[in-house]
Parts: sequence; structure tokens; C-alpha cells
Amino acid sequence: MNKKFFYIFLSTLIFLGSRSAFSATQTVSSGTFTAIAVSTGTGTVSLSIQLQTLTGGTTSQIWWDTSKIFLGTTQWQRADACIILYSNITSTTGAVQIYTDNSAPDANPQFQPVVTSTDPAGLVDTSSVSATLPMCWRITDSPTTTLTIMQTSDNQHLYSPDLGSGFWCFLFMRDKGSSGINMGDSYLTVKQAFSGIQYAESNWSNNMQSPNYIYLGANFSKAGAGRTYKTSTLRIEAFSE
Repeated sequence: MNKKFFYIFLSTLIFLGSRSAFSATQTVSSGTFTAIAVSTGTGTVSLSIQLQTLTGGTTSQIWWDTSKIFLGTTQWQRADACIILYSNITSTTGAVQIYTDNSAPDANPQFQPVVTSTDPAGLVDTSSVSATLPMCWRITDSPTTTLTIMQTSDNQHLYSPDLGSGFWCFLFMRDKGSSGINMGDSYLTVKQAFSGIQYAESNWSNNMQSPNYIYLGANFSKAGAGRTYKTSTLRIEAFSE
């Protein structure tokens, strides 16, 4: 089945190193977000996004508060800004997906694997571009403070302890170059026609109307001292099969 993809939106993420544990780096601006409406012949997919701090303020990037990150201790930590997704899907095969594209020509830094089995997803080490920190995402219909991220003992799922370990509300971020990934896979999909948003792993609801809020997290357990981690190619993309 052929899939038709429309307009890629870029948002620049940056992990700013703290003064004590990580190196500092300059601020990188985010991409410009524009509303679109695309006719597919059987309906439309419209999409626009904006960035917002967790306290409701405006921002041009997504970042992590490094005062809450401790080398060798901190694992999953939520970002201090989120993405607000405004969308309307009337195409019967329309959807919106999210992924990193760290090997793309416009990626800065551009992921360069030492071995081909290395997963390019997440935040790339700007000093050693073969290394990454894993990321995750969660979409919901309203702002939330339930953002503590835990990983199951088998390392296969992510959840918030406030919601219970069986409610896998965070999904691992995948990259366009991740092994076994096909563009349009449900694991990349934040919203699709009829099913609505994927508010938890393999759980969908069409009662959670736009706007929706996408929260991001990263795993800092393998972060190194004096390093900066960044992705410039987080894609939020509308498509129709």
C-alpha cells in the first residue's frame, strides 16, 4: 500500500548542559510552524503546532532542566516544554506521526553509526555523533503534571507511576532509520482517522479532541560529563495512505 506524506514540520530540540555537570552550548532556534490543510481526494488533513513551557509560557525550543539531572543516577526525565498539536483529520486514511530523523542531510548533528545496528533515535551526542540518548513521547488531550517516567523491568514499556505500571502512556521515540521501522507504523502515530490519539501504547481515543499536548522525555543514564546532546530533526508529519 502506498502512503502519501505531506509537509514535514521541524522542531529543534536542544539539551543545554548545566554549569556543574555538562558543557554549556548556545541556544538553537526552533523551526517555523505553519498551519496547513491538504486535500487527499477523500478528505483533508490539517495540522499546526506550537511550543509551550510546562508552566504555560511561550518558548521557541524544548529543553531539560539540568539541575534535575545527575550523572549516573537520573534515568528518564521529562522535558520542560511540550508541543501543542492542533489537527483535524477528515481523510479516512489520514494520520499524524512523530519521529527523529537524525541521519537526514539537514540533521545537525548528523548521526554517524560506528556499527550499523546502532539505533539513531533520540538526542545525539554532539561530540561523538555515533552515541545517542533515548527519547520518548506521550500525547494527551489536556495539560498534565503526571510526567514522571518509569521503565518496566523487562525494558519493553514506559509508564507514569501515578497512572500505574500497566498504563504505558509513554512510547519510545523511533527514528526514520531505526531497525524494523516503516513510515506510517502505529508506533510512530500520535493521531489517526477514526481512532483518534494514541494516549497509551496501543490504546486510542477519538474523544480527546484537538488541541492535544505532546510531552517528551529522555533517558540520561548514559549521559557523559562535559557533553551536549541534541536533535535538530524531530519530525511531526501528516500523511495519508
